Amino acid sequence: MNRNIPRIGGQPGQIQINTQDTMEKACECGGEVFKVAYRMRILPAISPKNPTGRDMLLKVEVYLCRACGAELK
Repeated sequence: MNRNIPRIGGQPGQIQINTQDTMEKACECGGEVFKVAYRMRILPAISPKNPTGRDMLLKVEVYLCRACGAELK
């Protein structure tokens, strides 16, 4: 199966998107600038989905409004 995957800079799976084709996402306060933060999670060692046998610390990326500090939903 031959798929034509668009590439940018030689990286497979990357596509070129014109920002004019997108919509802005704003906070409920109207803020449009966000900063990256992380929610920390632990996958316990006893979980059957944990192949390491040790507690694993995982980070989940979230976006916080720079105007009011609320997390973008």
